This record gives sequence, structure tokens and C-alpha cells, in this order.
Amino acid sequence: MEDGNMVEQIFIGGTGRSGTTILGRILSYHKDIFVFPFETRFIVDPDGLITLALSLSEYWDQYKSDLAIKRFRQLMSKLYPSSVNYKLRLGLYLILPKLHISPPEYTYAMARQWRGEEFFSYARAPFSPFISRTEYFRRLDEFINTLIVREFEGFWLGTPSFRFRPRIYVTKRFKRDEIFRISRNYVNSLFQPILRKYNKKIWADHTPTNILHASLLCEMFPDCKIIHIHRDLRDVVASYLTKHWGGNTVEDATHTIKFILEKWEEEKQKLDTDKYLEISLEELVQNKEKTLSKLSEFLNIEFDENMLKVDLSRSNLGRWKRDLTDEEAKFVERTLNEFMELYGYL
Repeated sequence: MEDGNMVEQIFIGGTGRSGTTILGRILSYHKDIFVFPFETRFIVDPDGLITLALSLSEYWDQYKSDLAIKRFRQLMSKLYPSSVNYKLRLGLYLILPKLHISPPEYTYAMARQWRGEEFFSYARAPFSPFISRTEYFRRLDEFINTLIVREFEGFWLGTPSFRFRPRIYVTKRFKRDEIFRISRNYVNSLFQPILRKYNKKIWADHTPTNILHASLLCEMFPDCKIIHIHRDLRDVVASYLTKHWGGNTVEDATHTIKFILEKWEEEKQKLDTDKYLEISLEELVQNKEKTLSKLSEFLNIEFDENMLKVDLSRSNLGRWKRDLTDEEAKFVERTLNEFMELYGYL
């Protein structure tokens, strides 16, 4: 592989319930790729890094920038709570939904194995196996300090309530390329030590909404690649209905998926064709080696047979035939007809 074509980051995305986690697990077996065993989320989520970068550049005003910095720091703190706080949040996660109350934000409650190691457990937060909490917050503070020109005690109408001796942060209006570069450097400062620890060259994230921000991700990370993994949309709808975030009816799920895919089609128009690849979960399951060879070629990396180790026999293809009524399936096909045809499911 030529250095000039070196891929440094991989962003996997989809509608959700389309195979992003499975694909992430497969890529984690590649000798050169480090994949987080959870959705990192902090780049693309509300109040995340992209929101912060745009608030300090395109959409800057003195109050928006102040609030964006505070909200980003809060988000990063929620993603790496203390051990005691984490255990408390997990307990609430198991109890509150049964009372129809939303649990603490960004609680990763599922224990699961990743390459034979249990990274999710009831004893530690998701980031803890990879970077110490002290180092995590040191990097965060360094990043935020590069953004702030001045700070002083005070408050404005949008300052969060009940803060003792509240502070206001003063920032300049950054040029877009400047703040994107600073943001990229911050992420690299977090992730490069992890790559060295595991002797990897590329890091990958499988947050589904990555595809909705693909053009901004490619702007922030010029050497990245985007992978969209899709699945029979009837299966996606059926799977959505098993999740607390997926809707209570087929209509709820179908419209959400429709709007996601419409946004992705718009994003694709902003990208060079060599920046993204679309694959289906079905082709991955049914012809794993061929699909992964195509994916390796797209990423300009050597094919690694270790990726074939992941068992895909429980991928639940065709679940819609069991879980949806004929009427529900027809509604999905009618509402998502454009995408069903585009992806070859009709």
C-alpha cells in the first residue's frame, strides 16, 4: 500500500440494526485495524465534536460558542464516568425503563465479548480498557484550553441553571479548516496511543449515524473512508421494533428509516466515489470472503484471513417474514420502495 493512499480512519454507518456492529467486529480481527467495541458517538452525536467545530466557526456567536464548549465537555464526561458513578448508572439503567423513565445518558449496559475479551462489564466504563481516566481528561482539558481565549465569572440567559460561580468562556471565531484541524488533532491525541498499544495503524468507529455526517467526517478526517452497510429494510424495521429507540409501530420505524436514507443519499452526492463503499449484510453473510476482499481493496489494505473467523450464522436474515404481518410488510415496501429497489430488495 502506498503511503499517499494510507487510510487512517474508517467510519462505518447505516440505519441502525443493519450490521454496523457485526462489520466492526469483523474488522477488529484485521492486523492493522483497531475497532472500538462500542459506538464512540462523541464525534457525530448532538453536542459532539462536529457540533462544537461548527459552533466555533460557521455558526459562531459569543454565547453559542460558550455553551457548545460546556456541552461538549459534559458529553465527554458522561462517556467516561468514574467507576462508582458507572455502577450506579448501570443499576438505574436496569430499573428506570421498567418505570417508563429514561435512564442516565450514555449508559452502555450490555456486557459483550470482543475478540474473546470482555470489554463491557459491570466493573468498568467502556473507554477504561484503552485509556486511563486521568489521561482521557488531561487530553480533553488540553483541547478545550486551546479553544478558549479568556474566561471569567459570570452568566448569561442561557447559562445552565444552579451553577456555583459560573464561568463564561470567550472564544474567537475560528476559520472552518482551522477548527477542523484542531479537532482532528484532538481525536488523534486520544487514539494514537491506543493504536500504538495494540500495534495497529488504523482506527474504526461503527456509530450508525456516521453516514448522516459523512461529508463533514471526510472534511475533518481527509484520510478517512466511509462504509455504509445496509440490510433488507423489512428486517431493519422488524429489528427496530425490538429497541426502545426504534418506535412503537411499523409506521414509526419506517418513517425514521426513510428520512435517514434520504439524508445519506444527499451526503453521497457531496463525496468522491472513492471515499465511500456500500455493502449489504446479506452479501457479507452469504459470501463473506468475496465481500471482505472487495472491502479490503476499497480500504487499500491487505486482506487478512483472520476476518473470516467471525461467525455470521446468527445474523437473523429474513426475520421480517416471521415478525411482520403481510400488511406491515407491504407498508414498508410501499413507503421505502425507492430504497428497496436501489439496494436490490425488490
